[in-house]
Amino acid sequence: QGSAPEISGFYSSRPNLLSNPNSGPHTPNQWVSRSAFQRLNPVTQAGQFGSEGRNVVRGPGFANVDISLMKNFALGESRRLQFRAEGFNIANHANFYLPEVDIASPDFGRILQSGSPRLFQLALKLLF
Repeated sequence: QGSAPEISGFYSSRPNLLSNPNSGPHTPNQWVSRSAFQRLNPVTQAGQFGSEGRNVVRGPGFANVDISLMKNFALGESRRLQFRAEGFNIANHANFYLPEVDIASPDFGRILQSGSPRLFQLALKLLF
């Protein structure tokens, strides 16, 4: 029951599950309720694992729409100039990362990162 990530990168502490962690409102500050879990005592319950199963908590959904427009302009027989306009996450949907899963952390259940916002880029490409 270590509190540091093991070689796999996942925390090994497994608490007891008291209620449904997916119920209630989901906000970035509290995606998972801390009250749905009971942390085991690392001294008196060392080496034991709680009743929480694998993949019990559902993370936020992911939605993304990208678009790309291109136009080629002839510059002679063997050369072209290509204009590109590209948009990423054009709906500007907030794509949150997974919540903090270490129950010993004060940030447990909070979402600390999100994906990139809407991004547009323009480019010219010379093909020869």
